[in-house]
This record gives sequence, structure tokens and C-alpha cells, in this order.
Amino acid sequence: MIAANGHIVTLDGFFDGARALRRELDVRLSDTRDPFDPSRFAWEAWHVDGQFSQQRTPARGFFSARAYTPFERRLLSWAGLALGLSALGAPPWLSSLTDGGFQGLHRDSPNGEFAFSFGLSRGMGFRGGETQIATFDLLDYFRSRAHTSERATSPLFHEVAPRWNRLVAFDARLPHAVRMVEGPRHVRDGRVAIQGWLVANGCVARTGPDVTDLATEVVQHVNRRMGRRARGAAGLLSVRVHEKRARIVCDTLVETGPRPVTALLRNALTAALARAPFPKGTDVVVPIVVGERGVSLPSTRTRGAAALAVTPP
Repeated sequence: MIAANGHIVTLDGFFDGARALRRELDVRLSDTRDPFDPSRFAWEAWHVDGQFSQQRTPARGFFSARAYTPFERRLLSWAGLALGLSALGAPPWLSSLTDGGFQGLHRDSPNGEFAFSFGLSRGMGFRGGETQIATFDLLDYFRSRAHTSERATSPLFHEVAPRWNRLVAFDARLPHAVRMVEGPRHVRDGRVAIQGWLVANGCVARTGPDVTDLATEVVQHVNRRMGRRARGAAGLLSVRVHEKRARIVCDTLVETGPRPVTALLRNALTAALARAPFPKGTDVVVPIVVGERGVSLPSTRTRGAAALAVTPP
């Protein structure tokens, strides 16, 4: 695992079934396959001037359920326990960037708490294709003194290479892009990846009953007690609660107001969860989203998102 900070996580060798997915892609796009086979015509040439230029198709429609469903289960099992995010913000895309393809600088905050990209490129027969994610030096450029001569060589973007079977998951609010690809012309030889977004869907139970309703009451109590002070921060705080102990597993909180409140908010939430009367044996991850409306424990039942949940095993 490579963790650039709490906002970016990279995992190599993520999915045992990656070869099965790649095999299906190669077979479907093989030069020896019937050129009139309707299954070959799956791709949209998606181009938005100055923003995106790539081939894309819904991942669930491209792969067989036998090869693909285990990937989503693996993804959401990991994301639920590691990030507190146990649902998808929308059905994932399969994309391929060939020569000249790119994703311009953008943000995905409307789509989920985290974005992800899973690499299925065969070898590295191309140049470029790195996922570029803005650093906090760039986002707070002058106060971080990133403009000074002694910092001139410091990178303003994290760059993650698109390696085979690598998952990169990151705070969807961060400006990010994909560097232009040079070289391949065939879709199967490009920068191939499954991409999408992760959202919170109540508590993620490791053991014990579903305690989402009780955890929601605790979070709402902290929200009422802190009042407007809770609105000076934004981000995701996921807390594992086990045997009267509360430990933060994911923290993307940032200050958004004139006074620092993130430390106070972290302490208030973890202390309240540790004191909460959870049933004996409870071991859960509680995903708390902090935003303009205060603090909440969101669920796809109440968010109205097109989220598709898979319960971690």
C-alpha cells in the first residue's frame, strides 16, 4: 500500500481476478473475432473539448457477471472497512485512453466522497496516462509558501502511474487529471481502467448488528452541541468503534471557516462514539460526512443517490 496522505490511497495487486477481466477484454477486441459481432461495438468516443477525450463503456455491460461481480465485491469490501464507504455513487465506467487521449483537470465531488481508478493496462506500451492529483501546496499556494524559490522544485501534483492491477482511491474533491497518452491506437492497447466513485451507506459492520440508527443519533447530538462551529470544516471522518474504543480509519477533514475546528470536531465525534451504548460485540466503521449543513451519517436511503450497495463479507 502507498498512502500519499489521508486523501490518497494506492494499492498494488488489488484484485485476484484481474487476469480474468483482462482476458475477456482481449478476447472481445481480438483481431480474429468476427468483425460483425455486435459485442465489438461497445465503446463511446467521448470527447469534450478541453476536458476529456477517451473511449468509454459501462463496465457491467462489457464484462461477464462471472468475471466482473467479484471485482465490485472486493472493491466495496475493502472500501467499507478502510474508508467507511460501502456503496457506489453510480455504475462504474470502463475507459481506454489511446494516442492523444486525456482527462483535463476537474473534480468529482458531486459524485461521491472518494473517486477510484483500477488499472487494467496490459504492459506499458504507451507514455503518459498518470493520474495527477493536486497537492495541498497547490491548493493553499501562498500560505504554504509554495511560490518561494526554495520550493520551486516541489511538485504541485501527486502523480500515480497506471500500473496493472493497481487501485488508486482519492478524495473526490481534489482537482485531478490524467496526463495525455502517447503511442497506442487500438483500444485494447491503451490506458485501460475501471473508474467510479464511492459513497457512504450507513455503518459498515465488521461484526455485530447494524447500528446505523444509534450511530446517527450520536452524530446528530454532536452536531447540535457544536452548532455553527461544526460548519467550519468539510470532509469525511470514518471511525471504527470496537469494545468501547473509537479509532479514526479515514480522515479527509479540512478547514473551511475562519477558525480552526477540525481537531475539536474529531475529538468530539470519537469521544461520543466511544461512550455510545452500542450492543456488546459491536465492531463497526462509522462514516461521518461534514459539510455546509453540518455533520451527518449519510445513507443511500436518504441521499437519493444512484448508489448500488454491496455488503462487505
